[in-house]
Amino acid sequence: RIAVSAVRVRSAEPMLQDLAATLTEEISSGLSRFSYLLVSAPDSEPADVNTGYVLNSTLQKAGGTLRLSTQLIDQADGQQVWGNSFENAWDETDLLGIQDDLTDRVVASVADPYGALMRDLSQGVDLKAIEEMSPYDVVLRFFIFRQRVSEQDHLETRKALEHGIKIDPGNAHLWAALAAVYTEEYKHDYNPRPDSLDRALATAHKAVSLRPDSASAHFALAEVHFFRQEVGPFRAAAERAIALNPRDSDAMAMIGIMTDYTGDWARGRELSARARAINPNHPGWYLFGDIFEEYLLGNYSKALTLAERVNLPGYFVDPYCRSIIHARLGNEDEAAKALDEFLVLWPNATLQNFREEHLVKWFYAIPKSIEQVMVGLQMAGLE
Repeated sequence: RIAVSAVRVRSAEPMLQDLAATLTEEISSGLSRFSYLLVSAPDSEPADVNTGYVLNSTLQKAGGTLRLSTQLIDQADGQQVWGNSFENAWDETDLLGIQDDLTDRVVASVADPYGALMRDLSQGVDLKAIEEMSPYDVVLRFFIFRQRVSEQDHLETRKALEHGIKIDPGNAHLWAALAAVYTEEYKHDYNPRPDSLDRALATAHKAVSLRPDSASAHFALAEVHFFRQEVGPFRAAAERAIALNPRDSDAMAMIGIMTDYTGDWARGRELSARARAINPNHPGWYLFGDIFEEYLLGNYSKALTLAERVNLPGYFVDPYCRSIIHARLGNEDEAAKALDEFLVLWPNATLQNFREEHLVKWFYAIPKSIEQVMVGLQMAGLE
């Protein structure tokens, strides 16, 4: 549970007072779009003041700058678990724009899977025995997996989710998370079992049937459709997920990348850019769609600038991106070094098995991408 306090204003200016009141309502509404949170109305108290979190904010204006300072407090011990300040240029003719921008950044920074609240809640959950996990612990275990994608985390998360559904079969959050984990069996070849995408599709449909208003359920369904190469249903489910929660930067970034890889680069670029804008602390993988677009356009220097910002050394796509771009730029030593990093993460990679086990899963809608990546890998030294 999270309570949103009324935004305080260090000014008697009526326009700022009105903006603060509206921001309080919009932030509360934005947080409530994340179906795994219980959000107390701004004028109410949490059910138990000794549990949950409270979000405090202060609005002030100095000259042409508006600043919203925020603090997330754990009510159990009174400790601040997160705080940040967000600034906007003051423009009284665009109060709606200011309101939307500030709300976007606060809500995404607090509540999405990479947000401060999920990071704090998730601490220590992965140390619990699966049979001792509550359904909510299991949801948090899934967020840990999203934050540090690995094969071992996938295995433990799948076990936890299947346990959680046995004790709470009507929980749509668990079904949506399990659909995503089943998709990972195919998407990254993590702990695969037979009929991964069929199981993922049935599980995602179950989540949607339980909570038709759940953005995470529709996102899980969109991801399954993408990897089943069902582009029309993917787009429909993706747009529904965005409409239900336009401030989930994690879902929006992934939808943007998948949209890119269906060939709709303009829409994908728009979504990825928005995801990065609303969550300043986004992980580097939010850039992958832009990197591959620049690579395919032959803008290798620009692609490299983006790729060097990814900084995910444990995820194989990071070094293989850098290797193919360096190869195209004629940077032979850098290409070879990045390829070696990639081979540490994918030791038995060959041109053929990488094409079959990765590239055709992601770039099936734009065969040109497959060929151009293959050329880059060959230039970097992969055989």
